[in-house]
Amino acid sequence: MRDSAEYRVYSREQLLALRPMGRVGVVQTIPAELRRKYRGCRAGAKLKAKKTEKRWRYKPSVPSVVMGNVNSLTNKTDELACLVKNQRLYRECSLFCFTETWLTPDTPDANVELPGFSTVRADRDPTLSGKRKGGGLALFINTRWCNPGHVNVKEVICCRDIELLAVSLRPYYIPRELSRHSLQTQHPDAFYVISGDFNHVTLDSTLPAFFQFVDCPTRKNRTIDLLYANPQYKPLVLRQPTTTRSFRVWSPEAEEALKDCYDTTDWSVLLHPHGEDIEGVTHCVTDYLNFCMDVAVPTKTVRCFPNNKPWITSDVKDILNQKKRAFRDGNWTELKRVQGELKIQLKEAKESYRKKVERKLQDNNMKEVWGAMKTITGCKNNSGSSVDGGVDRANQFNNFYNRFDCPAAAAPSSDPSAAFTTLLSSPSPPPSPSPPPSPSPSPPSPSPPPSPSPSSPPSPSPPPSQSSPPSQSSPPSSAGGQSNTHGSHCPPAFTADQVRRQLRRLHPRKAAGPDKVCPRMLKACAAQLGEPLQHVFNLSLRLGRVPATWKTTCLIPVPKKAHPKELNDYRPVALTSHVMKTMERLLLNHLRPQVHHAEDPLQFAYREKVGVEDAILYLLHRTHSHLDKGVVL
Repeated sequence: MRDSAEYRVYSREQLLALRPMGRVGVVQTIPAELRRKYRGCRAGAKLKAKKTEKRWRYKPSVPSVVMGNVNSLTNKTDELACLVKNQRLYRECSLFCFTETWLTPDTPDANVELPGFSTVRADRDPTLSGKRKGGGLALFINTRWCNPGHVNVKEVICCRDIELLAVSLRPYYIPRELSRHSLQTQHPDAFYVISGDFNHVTLDSTLPAFFQFVDCPTRKNRTIDLLYANPQYKPLVLRQPTTTRSFRVWSPEAEEALKDCYDTTDWSVLLHPHGEDIEGVTHCVTDYLNFCMDVAVPTKTVRCFPNNKPWITSDVKDILNQKKRAFRDGNWTELKRVQGELKIQLKEAKESYRKKVERKLQDNNMKEVWGAMKTITGCKNNSGSSVDGGVDRANQFNNFYNRFDCPAAAAPSSDPSAAFTTLLSSPSPPPSPSPPPSPSPSPPSPSPPPSPSPSSPPSPSPPPSQSSPPSQSSPPSSAGGQSNTHGSHCPPAFTADQVRRQLRRLHPRKAAGPDKVCPRMLKACAAQLGEPLQHVFNLSLRLGRVPATWKTTCLIPVPKKAHPKELNDYRPVALTSHVMKTMERLLLNHLRPQVHHAEDPLQFAYREKVGVEDAILYLLHRTHSHLDKGVVL
């Protein structure tokens, strides 16, 4: 094709390529310059409005309803069908609601059907209503307004006093005013904007909490284009304060530096000066562990905004800050460049977060998967994460959680570790009075270990740890797994390998206790901390005392419900020392063999690898066994 000053010239091949018109199923390829261009009224807003009207004619935002008492619908069906076919008012109507249809179960649906409408009937039941004639309800739904598959009959009532037909409809487009209340109930803090051409209608009485912002004429001297919004809305950033969070940045380099620090430490210089002082040894070791961790592992403080998405990383935040600086400086070229870079970075961050969630799902880490899904979907937990208040509020929780402690019972025991001393052993062998220990050789001797601890506080003797030969003669010393026939008992002794094995089993993401010793540090440096912690554990068992630092617990009140009103609505979560937890697990391995024969075989609680599922399976097994034998339960 060649263009000249006055005309266009087409080649023979281009003209032959134009196939003859009128062939069905053939798409005609007409050159763009030969296509008809609409001008004037055929290409203006009027034509577009007509097309839009045809498109939305049968899908109105507000349904139109025709209702009436028909007094026998059968002989009026032809008239209704004629009205639907010829009159636009009936053809575009959304619902026909008729009463007194006088239909019976013998009347087929084909006799009362209307073209383009689905029928829902509720005929009168003579047995329930007590009436032989009259009654009946019918509902005709326009299929172009509501899909017939979205019509559900909720309830049909027929009695002497009332006939009711309750139908649930889900039209193609739900009116705003019908869904407004549910939206505001489900999302009370959301931002709502209602705008449009209202003509003579206002929403001042319907939505009293909304404010109308347009105050100038929009059509000649009338204000008919209105905009309603809820002025009390505040962004999430303003409704919730920004929180500051500090955490340690763990890296392979930091772990190696921490291991080198503990490897080069002469622990004898720290432990020997304190001798048998268990409190001094514990404080010295704890402070040194925290000091080395503060030096080797850096601490980072960040601000957490409540509207941050989980895929917002430090790289994305840096680009956001660049965008803010470019906007404040008025550098529009830099702003456009940063916006493009931010779009790419956000896409990569979302993709990385998606792969992270999928990886957790593949690793069967369901806890973190559900947490991520709740964060993505905006599902909030019923219980809060923190409790507001000051010192007075904290004292109220302390008094509430300590209400079961009896000061009178604790007064006779000056040493809080008396129960622990009685449970294990005394550093010196018990006196020689043999009459009291005479009942101890009986076979059920392992059962008394729990009894000395509750019975020791009410004893009037001031030093219970030194004046309890009967309790020491019984086998509570079997916690160490060693007992002599001559009556001497030795406390259990742990090896460095046992301590290292338990340290490697710690969960690295658990919260630290009051001593601020991080479990990740204990697990990473298990090989270096095995011997010093072994010395502390064995010293505590030999002296029969538990350091006060290990017995200190930090209680975190967690709400049980969405809106707690009293102290009992909070669940206490105790944070204890991980060093003490390690010692308890080591001691448990010595105690379990001594009490294993006294455990009930049907005890399913507080046992390792046994739970509710085992109890259910045992009950079902017993039930099915009796049924198979023909035994009647």
